[in-house]
Amino acid sequence: MSPGLGGTRTAVGVPTGWPGLNDRVHVRLDLPARADGDEFDEITRVEDVRHDSGGDVLVVAAPPFAGDLHVAVEGKSITVAWSTPRGQCRQDFVITAVARRLVPCWELLADGPVTTEQRRRFVRVPVVGRAAMHHVLHARDDAAEVAARDPGELKLDAEMVDLSEGGACVRAAARPWVGAGREVRLELDVDGVAVVQLAEVLRVRPVPGSTSLDADRPQDAVLEFVEPVPVQVADRVRRYVMRIQIENRRRGER
Repeated sequence: MSPGLGGTRTAVGVPTGWPGLNDRVHVRLDLPARADGDEFDEITRVEDVRHDSGGDVLVVAAPPFAGDLHVAVEGKSITVAWSTPRGQCRQDFVITAVARRLVPCWELLADGPVTTEQRRRFVRVPVVGRAAMHHVLHARDDAAEVAARDPGELKLDAEMVDLSEGGACVRAAARPWVGAGREVRLELDVDGVAVVQLAEVLRVRPVPGSTSLDADRPQDAVLEFVEPVPVQVADRVRRYVMRIQIENRRRGER
């Protein structure tokens, strides 16, 4: 008997951030026209979580619905959503097995990363302070060339512009390794505590009042934190962003 399909429940090897046994989750999948609907969204529970040779597997109780016999089949794409203290998480899966026993179950194989959806994640608050960006070796970089560079070229001092739970904007001089799609290690001060977090450069833009990007002038780099963000970093940034928002409201600012 396959674990999770009526067998022994185990939490060995549970991927970080996944729901636990018996946790309530939403399952969502597209329905064909003959199933009398566009999308199925139902609450169910986790029966098993494990890692096997094929990858990370989540097993959920299969909620009944009209047309489930021909819709919930192997190879069907499905999205699972669940709540966490950081916000609502979601992840794409593929149904790899359907067990029609006393408790029907769907065995799901992860088909994408866990994403966290938060409104505050996208709310940026002005921040004044020092920061630094460190070069992260990329596949397109020549390792020997990077090693030969002056260490000062691999660290870029910056000024904070704003901060959110999901990223930041910093102002610094131009560097070839600070461009859209590149990764940097961001170092910043949050309430007197040094925070270091890997981030991806979403875009580089001229500073307000300037019309072009110039190597001799500062530029703004808009960064998105690379998941997963360590809990201690996420908590500290979240508290700081919330405090600034509250202080701004008290002053009548938004």
